[in-house]
Amino acid sequence: MAAKRPDLEKLDGRWHVRVTTVGRKTGKKRRVTVWFACDGGKVYLAGGRKFPHWARNIQKNPDVEVEIGGVRFKGTGRVLKGTKQADRVRQLMFKKYLLARLSGLFGGYKHAVPVEITPVA
Repeated sequence: MAAKRPDLEKLDGRWHVRVTTVGRKTGKKRRVTVWFACDGGKVYLAGGRKFPHWARNIQKNPDVEVEIGGVRFKGTGRVLKGTKQADRVRQLMFKKYLLARLSGLFGGYKHAVPVEITPVA
């Protein structure tokens, strides 16, 4: 029986997401809590100024586990390339989080690493 796809529209109102990746060097599970935004049936994350470890892990092994508001599901992650995609993710973060908008005034999120997670059915 196939797993039910999560209703990301309802979950987007939550404050943060927990993402479990596989360590690129150790192979051990690594869990991080970050801000997120949902759009078009996908979950978007934006890493810090330097390429964060969790994004590097996703780049090496795209299989992730996601938890939003107690709802857990598996997904496939990918680091997005290109300015247009990065700008789109940045705008999603600005729309959702006041602190993201404020940090944007001082260059925050300008170099954030954009990541897209597609839920796996």
